Amino acid sequence: MHRSLILVIAAAHFVTLSAEAGGFGPALQSDNLPPPAIHSQDQIRQRLAVLDRLVPGAPYASQPIVISPYAAGCLNAQYISHALATLDALRYLAGLSDKVREDHAWNEAAQYGAALLAIINKGLDHKPAFPSGLNLSRDFYDKGYSGTSTSNLNQGSRDLANAIRGFLDDSDRDNIDRLGHRRWVLTPRLDRVGFGMANGYFALKVFSPGEPSHGADCSYVAWPPAGYQPLGLFGANQAWSFSVNPAAFSSGLGESGSSIAVTMLRHRDNRTWTFSNQRSDGYFNIETSKFGLPFCVIFRPEGLGTLLDGDRFSVSISGIRTGNGRIIYIKYDTFFFGSGPAVKISLASMKPGKRTVRAASQSRGMNLEPARVNGGQATMGYVGPALGSFYWYVDSPDGILPIGIEVNNDGIIHGPGETVVAPAAGITHLRLISTEAGLKYSCFARSKGWTAWVNAGETIGFDDGTAIETISIDLKD
Repeated sequence: MHRSLILVIAAAHFVTLSAEAGGFGPALQSDNLPPPAIHSQDQIRQRLAVLDRLVPGAPYASQPIVISPYAAGCLNAQYISHALATLDALRYLAGLSDKVREDHAWNEAAQYGAALLAIINKGLDHKPAFPSGLNLSRDFYDKGYSGTSTSNLNQGSRDLANAIRGFLDDSDRDNIDRLGHRRWVLTPRLDRVGFGMANGYFALKVFSPGEPSHGADCSYVAWPPAGYQPLGLFGANQAWSFSVNPAAFSSGLGESGSSIAVTMLRHRDNRTWTFSNQRSDGYFNIETSKFGLPFCVIFRPEGLGTLLDGDRFSVSISGIRTGNGRIIYIKYDTFFFGSGPAVKISLASMKPGKRTVRAASQSRGMNLEPARVNGGQATMGYVGPALGSFYWYVDSPDGILPIGIEVNNDGIIHGPGETVVAPAAGITHLRLISTEAGLKYSCFARSKGWTAWVNAGETIGFDDGTAIETISIDLKD
């Protein structure tokens, strides 16, 4: 997951400052690069409405074959276009160039990469060893390796669009320290990508070694951005990040050491969080590897609770200096709006002859495992380790049974088939939302036993903070 025709673009291309955009200004002043754009609420709504009307269509033009004789397969053009539109929309929210293009050669590399992972089927690996004993050609392996080693990778998402949303989250315990997937998706100069998918493995190619990127540049990237952020595309358990572009300053960036500190104020109740090497009200890290922009401040406030429509946060970052010692002043506001995503009442169905259930989970410290399915009941997780992530998807002769999943009362509704990642402290509460009657569910922790079965819409869990270890979901015929 690592990454110019010289392109000169006026700052007006990036900045949309007006009363309509709430008067939000850039977070810092650069010597020579423009800041990201700041869009109004209406502009954001219109952009997301366009995305919501797009239909991904069937995934494959030709199916991957993951048993000998192997074939990488090929994605449909419409399916790729939908994934690309999702990526562009998220970059638009961050104020970046939203004109990323798909590259045919990159698509092929990403597709071979996803197929290679599906053939090996031992989880995500950017540098998988050659699988002996599978009758796989060296040429197939080399093409796959070129994709896995230059791509963001995902396993278990419903589709490519949800995998891309997962890359923007990136806040699980294995990725929060660097947010590498997020930083690649939000690289200012990202101008092309490649898409691959095979048997639940997803690849988004984001760079090629030694090749310069050619997109437009800007002085920083924040997620959530400075300005407006719609609810539903950022969760209370996700990390905040602010990446500074060293090229924004004539002398680059200097050594800041332990002097960097972050202050975060919520205007609703004047609650303040502080982050530094000395004291932090939550997770805090400074990461300087070359994932997109190489200088990233990462912070996640503890006890944030549910994000509400109208929530405004002021963020100040101090202690960063240029190469010649000049202090960089960083201050910006993020304003959340909207009511969050609705659970869709219908999704594209394969119209199977009988109802099928697809579900899987990953307990902390363990691999992704398929659910133990008995009829319409699926049980996920094991006794002992806390549940790290899970997904649930149902297809019936009359269409998809839509299920929305909310964890820890955070107000974020995860759609059918979308991977739900546990926050750092684990999933303590769970609520399922369904448009059909008959769904019941229960959860388990070794120290607590099973909760009572409840109907869709009710919350289950443990008020003392005990993490859920196992979930059982039952669809009554």
